Amino acid sequence: MDGNPHETNTVRQRVAELGEMIGKLGLQYSPLPEHSVGAGHAIAFREDVACVASCSMYLGDQFSITWGINRDVDQDRLKVLDACNRHNQDHPAYPMQLHDAIASWDTLLVLVFPLQLFRAEPDFIQAWQLNPGFCDFVDQARETLNEAGVGGTPYQWNPDDMNRLLSRSLI
Repeated sequence: MDGNPHETNTVRQRVAELGEMIGKLGLQYSPLPEHSVGAGHAIAFREDVACVASCSMYLGDQFSITWGINRDVDQDRLKVLDACNRHNQDHPAYPMQLHDAIASWDTLLVLVFPLQLFRAEPDFIQAWQLNPGFCDFVDQARETLNEAGVGGTPYQWNPDDMNRLLSRSLI
């Protein structure tokens, strides 16, 4: 990670703590290589459904859980945002968003939580986000994208997709 050595060490400590908490939940996870502003862990639920729990220099004492829906969706802003909005009308607690990077566009589900909440109530985080039932929300989001003709490829549990998802989760 780049930047202030104190911030870098703090993020590394938070990511290590996050990994310990994920491990205590009995989830299959894998640490990911650091990026310039943060780091995280990939968590697998199915071969085609995984998320990244990450800490960033910009989030302070918080962490994000980012679910990859589809990568490389059509670069038609109106069509993609309309599909995201249709999904969000039915699932406001789990909003889908467009991540429009210069190289490619992806759709994600992102939520940010205080680390203190995970420390104090790990069962809440597992019930709210880190559970196999969340695969249904990912499937529904993909179905909405398919119905809208947005295209894209589902994120997969592999190093390339998980590193891509980590980079998307940090910026």
